[in-house]
Amino acid sequence: AGVAAYGANANSMEPNRRERLSQATADELAESCPSVPKEALAAFARAQGREYSTNRLRLDAQWPEHAGQGECWHLEVSAQRGASWNEWSPDRVRVYSSVPVSSDNPPPQTRNWNASDYREKKLVWENHT
Repeated sequence: AGVAAYGANANSMEPNRRERLSQATADELAESCPSVPKEALAAFARAQGREYSTNRLRLDAQWPEHAGQGECWHLEVSAQRGASWNEWSPDRVRVYSSVPVSSDNPPPQTRNWNASDYREKKLVWENHT
């Protein structure tokens, strides 16, 4: 009964661990990369992420959600932990900015090409721990 109770308790704590990771990362980015809009940081703080069975987690968010014709921000973090009861520890944080590019030529190895969807992505900030 004790193991089952622990398992239920550990699973109920998991969303809190993800929230703490995303909020701590958003706070770090606000300080380390001031060019990131506050709205992009807020979107990242709400990111749910994808957890893998290897005790790895990937959180990412794009702002605005539908890029349109303006500048778009993409924030991503990968994290790991030793066991399911441990806190997530970020090992890579990246911030990208992208702008629409008009081009009639597709990038290499492109199957379907729509010139209006093509965006040039630029790495703005990166941190490896």
